[in-house]
Amino acid sequence: MMTSWEPVVDYLLENMQKQTYKKDERLPSEHELAQRFELTRIEVRKAYDRLKEMGYVYSRQGKGNYYAGYLEKVELVLSSTDSFSMKMSPLAGRFSTRLLSCERIAWHKDIHERLAVVQGEPVLCVKRLRYLDHMPAAMHISYVREKSFPNIRECLQKNPSLYAYFQGRGIQDIATEDTQLTISTLNTDERLYMKVSGIVPCLMLKGVSRDCKTKEILELSTIIYRGDKFIFRL
Repeated sequence: MMTSWEPVVDYLLENMQKQTYKKDERLPSEHELAQRFELTRIEVRKAYDRLKEMGYVYSRQGKGNYYAGYLEKVELVLSSTDSFSMKMSPLAGRFSTRLLSCERIAWHKDIHERLAVVQGEPVLCVKRLRYLDHMPAAMHISYVREKSFPNIRECLQKNPSLYAYFQGRGIQDIATEDTQLTISTLNTDERLYMKVSGIVPCLMLKGVSRDCKTKEILELSTIIYRGDKFIFRL
Protein backbone atom coordinates (compact mmCIF):
# COMPACT_ATOMS: atom_id res chain seq x y z
CA MET A 1 0.00 0.00 0.00
CA MET A 2 1.35 3.41 -0.98
CA THR A 3 2.07 5.83 1.85
CA SER A 4 0.54 9.31 1.80
CA TRP A 5 3.86 10.99 0.91
CA GLU A 6 5.02 8.67 -1.92
CA PRO A 7 3.19 10.69 -4.63
CA VAL A 8 5.37 13.64 -3.58
CA VAL A 9 8.50 11.53 -4.14
CA ASP A 10 7.19 10.43 -7.55
CA TYR A 11 6.34 14.01 -8.51
CA LEU A 12 9.78 15.35 -7.61
CA LEU A 13 11.61 12.42 -9.23
CA GLU A 14 9.63 12.89 -12.43
CA ASN A 15 10.61 16.55 -12.56
CA MET A 16 14.24 15.65 -11.89
CA GLN A 17 14.18 13.20 -14.80
CA LYS A 18 12.67 15.92 -17.02
CA GLN A 19 15.48 18.25 -15.89
CA THR A 20 12.94 20.73 -14.55
CA TYR A 21 15.40 21.57 -11.77
CA LYS A 22 19.02 22.52 -12.16
CA LYS A 23 21.72 21.14 -9.89
CA ASP A 24 21.83 23.01 -6.55
CA GLU A 25 18.49 24.69 -7.29
CA ARG A 26 16.13 25.20 -4.36
CA LEU A 27 13.20 22.76 -4.52
CA PRO A 28 9.53 23.49 -3.71
CA SER A 29 8.98 24.24 -0.03
CA GLU A 30 7.28 21.84 2.36
CA HIS A 31 4.40 24.31 2.66
CA GLU A 32 3.96 24.52 -1.13
CA LEU A 33 3.94 20.74 -1.57
CA ALA A 34 1.68 20.23 1.43
CA GLN A 35 -0.92 22.49 -0.20
CA ARG A 36 -0.49 20.90 -3.62
CA PHE A 37 -0.97 17.32 -2.35
CA GLU A 38 -3.26 18.16 0.59
CA LEU A 39 -0.83 16.72 3.12
CA THR A 40 0.72 17.88 6.35
CA ARG A 41 4.23 19.35 6.33
CA ILE A 42 5.37 16.37 8.39
CA GLU A 43 4.26 14.03 5.59
CA VAL A 44 6.05 16.15 2.98
CA ARG A 45 9.16 16.13 5.16
CA LYS A 46 9.12 12.32 5.02
CA ALA A 47 9.14 12.53 1.23
CA TYR A 48 12.17 14.81 1.31
CA ASP A 49 13.89 12.52 3.83
CA ARG A 50 13.39 9.63 1.41
CA LEU A 51 14.93 11.62 -1.45
CA LYS A 52 17.88 12.51 0.78
CA GLU A 53 18.44 8.81 1.46
CA MET A 54 18.41 8.22 -2.30
CA GLY A 55 21.04 10.94 -2.79
CA TYR A 56 18.91 13.33 -4.87
CA VAL A 57 18.34 16.04 -2.27
CA TYR A 58 20.34 17.88 0.37
CA SER A 59 19.19 20.53 2.81
CA ARG A 60 20.56 23.81 4.14
CA GLN A 61 19.53 24.71 7.65
CA GLY A 62 16.84 27.36 7.59
CA LYS A 63 16.93 27.62 3.79
CA GLY A 64 15.12 24.52 2.54
CA ASN A 65 15.86 21.56 0.30
CA TYR A 66 18.10 21.60 -2.77
CA TYR A 67 18.56 19.39 -5.80
CA ALA A 68 21.82 17.40 -5.67
CA GLY A 69 21.64 16.34 -9.32
CA TYR A 70 19.98 13.32 -10.91
CA LEU A 71 21.86 10.06 -10.40
CA GLU A 72 21.16 7.36 -12.95
CA LYS A 73 20.77 3.86 -11.53
CA VAL A 74 23.69 1.58 -12.31
CA GLU A 75 23.05 -1.54 -14.36
CA LEU A 76 24.27 -4.67 -12.57
CA VAL A 77 24.40 -8.06 -14.31
CA LEU A 78 23.86 -10.62 -11.56
CA SER A 79 24.57 -13.62 -13.80
CA SER A 80 28.10 -12.42 -14.55
CA THR A 81 30.94 -14.37 -12.90
CA ASP A 82 33.02 -11.20 -12.47
CA SER A 83 33.59 -9.87 -8.96
CA PHE A 84 31.56 -6.88 -7.82
CA SER A 85 34.64 -4.63 -8.02
CA MET A 86 35.25 -5.74 -11.61
CA LYS A 87 31.61 -5.06 -12.52
CA MET A 88 31.95 -1.55 -11.11
CA SER A 89 35.38 -0.83 -12.64
CA PRO A 90 33.95 1.11 -15.65
CA LEU A 91 32.51 3.63 -13.19
CA ALA A 92 36.01 4.71 -12.14
CA GLY A 93 35.67 7.61 -9.68
CA ARG A 94 32.00 6.91 -8.94
CA PHE A 95 32.69 3.62 -7.13
CA SER A 96 34.69 2.87 -3.98
CA THR A 97 34.89 0.28 -1.18
CA ARG A 98 35.53 0.66 2.54
CA LEU A 99 36.53 -2.15 4.89
CA LEU A 100 34.24 -2.06 7.92
CA SER A 101 35.61 -4.97 9.92
CA CYS A 102 37.48 -8.27 9.76
CA GLU A 103 36.79 -10.20 12.95
CA ARG A 104 36.51 -13.74 14.26
CA ILE A 105 33.02 -15.09 14.82
CA ALA A 106 31.68 -17.47 17.43
CA TRP A 107 30.92 -21.07 16.46
CA HIS A 108 28.14 -21.13 13.87
CA LYS A 109 27.17 -24.64 12.80
CA ASP A 110 26.04 -23.83 9.26
CA ILE A 111 28.93 -21.48 8.41
CA HIS A 112 31.65 -23.65 9.92
CA GLU A 113 30.35 -26.84 8.34
CA ARG A 114 30.02 -25.29 4.88
CA LEU A 115 33.60 -24.04 5.13
CA ALA A 116 34.66 -27.53 6.30
CA VAL A 117 36.02 -26.05 9.53
CA VAL A 118 36.28 -28.07 12.73
CA GLN A 119 35.00 -26.60 15.98
CA GLY A 120 37.67 -24.42 17.52
CA GLU A 121 39.22 -23.35 14.20
CA PRO A 122 38.66 -19.60 13.70
CA VAL A 123 36.48 -18.17 10.95
CA LEU A 124 36.65 -14.51 9.97
CA CYS A 125 33.70 -12.32 9.06
CA VAL A 126 34.73 -9.61 6.60
CA LYS A 127 32.32 -6.69 6.18
CA ARG A 128 32.75 -4.13 3.41
CA LEU A 129 30.64 -1.18 2.31
CA ARG A 130 30.32 -0.30 -1.37
CA TYR A 131 29.79 3.32 -2.38
CA LEU A 132 28.32 4.86 -5.52
CA ASP A 133 28.69 8.61 -5.92
CA HIS A 134 29.84 8.76 -2.27
CA MET A 135 26.59 7.15 -1.09
CA PRO A 136 26.38 3.64 0.45
CA ALA A 137 24.91 1.33 -2.21
CA ALA A 138 25.74 -2.22 -1.11
CA MET A 139 27.10 -4.17 1.82
CA HIS A 140 29.27 -7.25 1.31
CA ILE A 141 29.61 -9.81 4.11
CA SER A 142 32.11 -12.65 3.65
CA TYR A 143 33.10 -15.63 5.78
CA VAL A 144 36.56 -17.16 5.27
CA ARG A 145 38.86 -19.61 7.05
CA GLU A 146 41.52 -17.69 8.97
CA LYS A 147 43.89 -20.66 8.67
CA SER A 148 43.79 -20.44 4.87
CA PHE A 149 44.34 -16.67 4.78
CA PRO A 150 46.47 -15.70 7.81
CA ASN A 151 47.41 -12.17 6.63
CA ILE A 152 44.02 -11.18 5.26
CA ARG A 153 43.40 -8.33 7.73
CA GLU A 154 46.55 -6.44 6.78
CA CYS A 155 46.01 -6.96 3.05
CA LEU A 156 42.37 -5.83 3.07
CA GLN A 157 43.28 -2.68 4.98
CA LYS A 158 45.49 -1.73 2.02
CA ASN A 159 43.10 -2.99 -0.68
CA PRO A 160 39.56 -4.04 0.39
CA SER A 161 39.03 -6.18 -2.72
CA LEU A 162 38.78 -9.82 -1.64
CA TYR A 163 39.03 -10.92 -5.26
CA ALA A 164 42.36 -9.06 -5.61
CA TYR A 165 43.53 -10.71 -2.39
CA PHE A 166 42.75 -14.18 -3.79
CA GLN A 167 44.56 -13.35 -7.02
CA GLY A 168 47.57 -12.16 -5.05
CA ARG A 169 47.75 -15.61 -3.49
CA GLY A 170 47.80 -17.24 -6.92
CA ILE A 171 44.11 -18.19 -7.02
CA GLN A 172 43.12 -17.22 -10.54
CA ASP A 173 40.14 -19.41 -11.43
CA ILE A 174 37.22 -18.86 -9.04
CA ALA A 175 33.73 -20.28 -9.51
CA THR A 176 30.54 -19.03 -7.87
CA GLU A 177 27.93 -21.62 -6.97
CA ASP A 178 24.85 -22.28 -4.83
CA THR A 179 23.55 -18.78 -5.56
CA GLN A 180 20.40 -17.67 -3.73
CA LEU A 181 18.47 -14.51 -4.55
CA THR A 182 15.91 -12.98 -2.17
CA ILE A 183 14.15 -9.67 -1.57
CA SER A 184 14.80 -8.25 1.87
CA THR A 185 14.81 -5.12 4.02
CA LEU A 186 17.67 -3.82 6.14
CA ASN A 187 18.07 -4.61 9.82
CA THR A 188 19.03 -1.92 12.34
CA ASP A 189 22.81 -2.24 11.89
CA GLU A 190 22.54 -2.40 8.11
CA ARG A 191 20.36 0.73 8.00
CA LEU A 192 22.99 2.51 10.08
CA TYR A 193 25.81 1.52 7.72
CA MET A 194 23.74 2.28 4.61
CA LYS A 195 22.55 5.62 6.03
CA VAL A 196 18.91 4.67 5.59
CA SER A 197 16.29 5.59 8.19
CA GLY A 198 13.20 4.21 6.47
CA ILE A 199 12.32 1.03 4.62
CA VAL A 200 14.32 0.54 1.41
CA PRO A 201 13.75 -2.66 -0.60
CA CYS A 202 16.99 -4.55 -1.06
CA LEU A 203 18.19 -7.48 -3.11
CA MET A 204 20.14 -10.08 -1.13
CA LEU A 205 22.50 -12.33 -3.06
CA LYS A 206 24.10 -15.29 -1.27
CA GLY A 207 26.72 -17.52 -2.82
CA VAL A 208 29.78 -19.70 -2.43
CA SER A 209 33.16 -18.98 -4.05
CA ARG A 210 35.32 -22.01 -4.83
CA ASP A 211 38.87 -22.43 -6.09
CA CYS A 212 38.40 -24.34 -9.36
CA LYS A 213 41.88 -25.87 -9.09
CA THR A 214 41.83 -27.19 -5.52
CA LYS A 215 38.00 -27.34 -5.15
CA GLU A 216 38.40 -25.60 -1.78
CA ILE A 217 35.62 -23.25 -0.68
CA LEU A 218 37.18 -19.81 -0.40
CA GLU A 219 34.27 -17.72 0.78
CA LEU A 220 30.64 -17.72 1.84
CA SER A 221 29.21 -14.38 0.84
CA THR A 222 26.11 -12.27 1.27
CA ILE A 223 25.75 -9.07 -0.76
CA ILE A 224 22.95 -6.66 0.08
CA TYR A 225 22.14 -4.26 -2.76
CA ARG A 226 20.00 -1.17 -2.29
CA GLY A 227 17.12 -1.40 -4.74
CA ASP A 228 17.15 2.34 -5.38
CA LYS A 229 20.75 2.32 -6.66
CA PHE A 230 20.77 -0.45 -9.27
CA ILE A 231 18.97 -1.88 -12.28
CA PHE A 232 19.37 -5.64 -11.95
CA ARG A 233 19.79 -7.89 -14.97
CA LEU A 234 20.00 -11.68 -14.93
